[in-house]
Amino acid sequence: MKFAIGNEFSRDTKYRTGESGNERGRTKQMKNVVSEACKPLRRHAGVLVEHAMAKALAGDAVCLAALLNLMSTVEQAEAVKRLSVAPQD
Repeated sequence: MKFAIGNEFSRDTKYRTGESGNERGRTKQMKNVVSEACKPLRRHAGVLVEHAMAKALAGDAVCLAALLNLMSTVEQAEAVKRLSVAPQD
């Protein structure tokens, strides 16, 4: 079949009626390893923080440092959120 000049394919014969061009469908995306690992941590975050706080109060320096780091990160995120939501003059 000859195509008109300037056309790569004929529009009327590209697909048959009821047939799509993507037979296999949309490909499934690979799940991010980090986001999959964070799901159970988010689900049990309250219990984990309470346990770390109890250990920090009992004298565990590693848990104390982790909690202080977590507090700092949360405060920075909240400050950025406040600045991004603040109306511009």
